[in-house]
Amino acid sequence: MSRLALDRLGAIFLPLHDGFREAETGHVLVQSGARVIIAPASYGGFSHRGLIMQLRPSLPALKSVIVLRAEPEGEERAFDRLVTDSGWRGTCARGELQRLRPVPVQPAIHTRS
Repeated sequence: MSRLALDRLGAIFLPLHDGFREAETGHVLVQSGARVIIAPASYGGFSHRGLIMQLRPSLPALKSVIVLRAEPEGEERAFDRLVTDSGWRGTCARGELQRLRPVPVQPAIHTRS
């Protein structure tokens, strides 16, 4: 669901392997300049929340952490609440989503040459 929403907004989707730990996750997030991360609080016995908290000081571009399948802590936002909240509809001009709509003939995933 998040992938479709990101496409709709014109945002770039960058999947991270759930086996990535500090070095790999930190490298990808720093190099990409990620501004938002959507992750489970924990998965497979590993605390992704803890990893993100540990990396956060080295991620100046990171503005939001959206947590899956858990109650948000601190400044986190709950994914479930975001996808069911329609309060934004009154503040977002209809034309704005149309402007950001994906173009069917353009690739959804861009790669560097």
